[in-house]
Amino acid sequence: MSDTPAPVPDPLRTAALAADLDAADLRSEPLRRLWGEEADDALARGMREPILRAIEGNSGPLATLGRLLVLGMPQPRTSVIEALPRLGVDGLVALGLAETDGETVTPTALLRPQSFVDADGVGEWWIASDLDEVALDAPLPADHVLGVGGASRTLAETIVPIEVDRALDLGTGCGIQALLVARRARTVVATDISMRALAFAELNARLNGVTNIEFRHGSMFEPVASWGMRWWSSSSAAPPRT
Repeated sequence: MSDTPAPVPDPLRTAALAADLDAADLRSEPLRRLWGEEADDALARGMREPILRAIEGNSGPLATLGRLLVLGMPQPRTSVIEALPRLGVDGLVALGLAETDGETVTPTALLRPQSFVDADGVGEWWIASDLDEVALDAPLPADHVLGVGGASRTLAETIVPIEVDRALDLGTGCGIQALLVARRARTVVATDISMRALAFAELNARLNGVTNIEFRHGSMFEPVASWGMRWWSSSSAAPPRT
């Protein structure tokens, strides 16, 4: 089990973090321009050294947040204060995304921009998840909450772009599928047996201003047993309108 506490998706602090990330332009294309295409592609293969070489000596907000949240590396407290003027270091710690030791801020989670494409066009979210193996320099704990990877992208491609009243994301993890379905559903219920996963999923919804997702703890269909409906997918699902 992880020794790191789960995130605390406090609404006010999450809103402050979102404002700071927006002001720093922590998004895919600005980051790619900052450290270059080759370094960005290397990160997808689990290699962060090319990025570190590309931004060496750069202490600007985007570079600081890139190291802290995208790569999961400790940063000087003064640099983090400059990069997060609304939230501050204490706010980041209160959200459960970092811890401090003197003048160093150490991330306890990753927070990366994630682009998506659906019937309405191209968009982007900020997605928080547990530190990966590169940042941990150790095997992943049993209750690890994954970020967006190949499996979740493949699953996202199977979502049918139809308007529905209610949808279910069974085993939501970091919440990426729930966010996608929420663009077409009036209400989404996201369930998981992991309270840690639900905390990340709720944080991600709040970070991205998505308000039509309800998070429920439980195994399989137990959290929605009262619905009296038959769901037709083992993960993200949406029934036709009736």
